[in-house]
Amino acid sequence: MIRLAPKTKRSDEVMWVCACDCGNTCSVRSKALRNGVTRSCGCLHKELLSRSRKTHGMSETKLCQVWSGIKKRCINPRQKAYADYGGRGIRVCDRWIDSFDNFLLDMGLPPGDKHTIDRIDNDGDYEPSNCRWATRSEQARNKRNSIRITLYGKTLSISDWADETGLTRSAITQRISNGWSVEDALTKPRRRRR
Repeated sequence: MIRLAPKTKRSDEVMWVCACDCGNTCSVRSKALRNGVTRSCGCLHKELLSRSRKTHGMSETKLCQVWSGIKKRCINPRQKAYADYGGRGIRVCDRWIDSFDNFLLDMGLPPGDKHTIDRIDNDGDYEPSNCRWATRSEQARNKRNSIRITLYGKTLSISDWADETGLTRSAITQRISNGWSVEDALTKPRRRRR
């Protein structure tokens, strides 16, 4: 307390001019001071309110946008991508649905700027065992419409077979379209042009 506050026409109640720890001054009713109701000029309330609203401090980050995006795709029928996600039964696991902290704990930060969230099994849910950070090219190979070919018990996308065999994607695709067996399409060397 610094001093007694001047009386006002509105109230006969005794008021005190008080100095707050933050440096501000304010007028406080005597009863509020005696009962311990007033503990600051209002700055304490603002600080406590701010703390209660701040959960992880990452609300504006790309990672939080990824988490929010997977929820929107799976939950909100008005979202453009809902038909390909929530509309076909893809869910967000209970552990992640209401907790960004759990999502961050399970997934960690992406290894680089070019990595985005990817479901390993495209028909599976967003959950720790089915999600990974992947580049755009890795994701492109893992799309539902990617053609997969099996040879000698090994199943890969055409892009992966191209990497493995040294053939181009278009060469493999063309060979299969022309009726070649999978074995020939993937194992016959390309003819060299003269």
